[in-house]
Amino acid sequence: MPKKRKITCNDLYKFQLVADAQLSPNGEDVLFTLTRFHPDRKKNACESHIWRVPTSSGTPQRFTSSNESESTPRWSPDGSRILFLSARDAKEERKGKSQLWIIPATGGEAVKITDEKHGVSEPGWSPDGKKILFFGRVPVDPREDRLPKQKKSDVVRIKRLSYRMNGGGYHHTYRTHLFIVSARGGRPRCITRGDWDVETAAWSTDGKRIFFTGNAEEDPDYTHARNLYAVPAGGGEIRKLCALPGLIRSPAPSPDGQSIAFIGNDLKRSYGTNNSLYLVPASGGKPVNISRHTDINIGQSVGSDSRADSPPFGPVWSPDGREIKFLASVKGADRLFALNIQTKEMTACTSDDQTVESVSYNTDHTVAACTRMTPTELAEVWVWKQGRPEKRLTKFNTALLSRLSLTSPKRFAFNASDGTEVEGWIMLPSDSRRKKHPAILEIHGGPRTAYGLGFFHEFHLINAAGFAVFYTNPRGSSSYGEDWACAGIYGDRDYKDLMETVNHVLKTEPVDPQRLGVTGGSYGGFMTSWIIGHTGRFKAACTQRSISNWTSFFGTSDIGWRFSREEIGGLPWKNLKEYWKRSPIAYVEKITTPLLIIHSEEDWRCPIEQAEQLYTALKWLKQDTEFIRFPGESHELSRSGRPVHRIERLQAIIGWFEWKIMGS
Repeated sequence: MPKKRKITCNDLYKFQLVADAQLSPNGEDVLFTLTRFHPDRKKNACESHIWRVPTSSGTPQRFTSSNESESTPRWSPDGSRILFLSARDAKEERKGKSQLWIIPATGGEAVKITDEKHGVSEPGWSPDGKKILFFGRVPVDPREDRLPKQKKSDVVRIKRLSYRMNGGGYHHTYRTHLFIVSARGGRPRCITRGDWDVETAAWSTDGKRIFFTGNAEEDPDYTHARNLYAVPAGGGEIRKLCALPGLIRSPAPSPDGQSIAFIGNDLKRSYGTNNSLYLVPASGGKPVNISRHTDINIGQSVGSDSRADSPPFGPVWSPDGREIKFLASVKGADRLFALNIQTKEMTACTSDDQTVESVSYNTDHTVAACTRMTPTELAEVWVWKQGRPEKRLTKFNTALLSRLSLTSPKRFAFNASDGTEVEGWIMLPSDSRRKKHPAILEIHGGPRTAYGLGFFHEFHLINAAGFAVFYTNPRGSSSYGEDWACAGIYGDRDYKDLMETVNHVLKTEPVDPQRLGVTGGSYGGFMTSWIIGHTGRFKAACTQRSISNWTSFFGTSDIGWRFSREEIGGLPWKNLKEYWKRSPIAYVEKITTPLLIIHSEEDWRCPIEQAEQLYTALKWLKQDTEFIRFPGESHELSRSGRPVHRIERLQAIIGWFEWKIMGS
């Protein structure tokens, strides 16, 4: 057996990211997307294509064949056709805009169904397979699409509170609405309009109505509240079925058409409130939370920097209507569960040693397909059939990973100072010659996300450089119940949990207390900056895409006015003392730890002015700091940024810690 080697930054180019497994109605084939980094590194991009693999046996084969990326494969109800999205064959003014295509399930020539100026997204077949629902963009002012090109300007005129979105650009002149088009093609019909956005949607069981979520009230930007609506499939009067003070998404009608399940949040405990499973009559009424007793947060929250996105997984009814399946985060793993409607009994459908990415079923739910990963395995397609053991269908990354020396994280747990158990993981370097290892504390973003069973290229790289890597889910994280997610954060109980995690690791593992580093992004970047303003125990730090000043964040972030008000409380001009107290920059004169600041110039979630403030203050104080700016990148740099920038970021982090901690 050949000797294994250490993982490198450039191994990113060799990763093959499997996502969005879609099982055929008869359970015989799985469609999925495979994303690869472009072999021509000068293009600095990724390509996604649709592949197919039988559930019995056989070799996965590429199903679509254009030079443009394809995504979102969806089987027709009878399994004879497949729709997908692609920007192939686009006119110049529609370059990069995905359109709807249909191809026979047996293969052949794909037929273009739409040619929308602004592209389409999130398509779905009608129950009879004759029509397709999709999302499109509609100008708020009908004149927008009729202005002569020579009169258009690059000047941006803003009228809305919410006018841009991280990674999505300016959206103030358009709204997202629903369209229906014949599966044979033709002119799509827009069935919703107005100065508001449709967020999620689904066909009714009989195909006569569309259920959708959003807020069609006046001034929707000023509220968290979301509503569930119904509109005739042919267009017409929109009817509100129910409302919640917070989230409503992913409506799913029951097989008999009498009820609608959806994921919702009443925000009774602000953003820490669990996302729950709700039921409401299809005719409308008061929604009932049927998963409150489980104290789990429905949805996916386990992090990874090595995945291709799958569409969010909504509730799925069993064919007999007796149970609903959903994904939820529990103790660092995204797992599939089933909830019995009558007994409210919840059953785990997947084990706790993996994190599930996407799931789909055949018509009678006797076969299921999913993509899943572990800390040492990138996502692949798996299938399980009733009464048979699960089976792996793809091995795109097996050859690469088998040649790499990867450390499996070791779980640890300890009782915090308030008696509560805190869970974490540590990856020790393979170099056994050292009695004590330098170590890096990694802090996740969110804050209501989680570390656990996701694959992290970054962790493995830092580990391969000779560092122990350890991480935990402090108070404020998801996957440990509502009380945990609602506990004190932003320098409160979360800070204590992180410091007590360091204490535990130093007591139980061969880690050198004089050679500690800390890093994290977003909330993890906030906590990194907070930590070094409150302790000098770390020899070096790297803060990434973080908040340093809550007061300016309120007005510059794409979600600042909403997020700050819930997380800090009130408005900055009325609660300035608390906003400043929770800002890392308030403690800048106490920072002596060498700090690398990494930020993207088009990050609108945590705008780069946050980094600029911190860097300028530290530089004025003549502290040891450096600032790396990534042009053209958003808040998602570490997960979906351009490959060259992702590699440069990783090299910068490792180089900083080697220099400041190891002296090399």
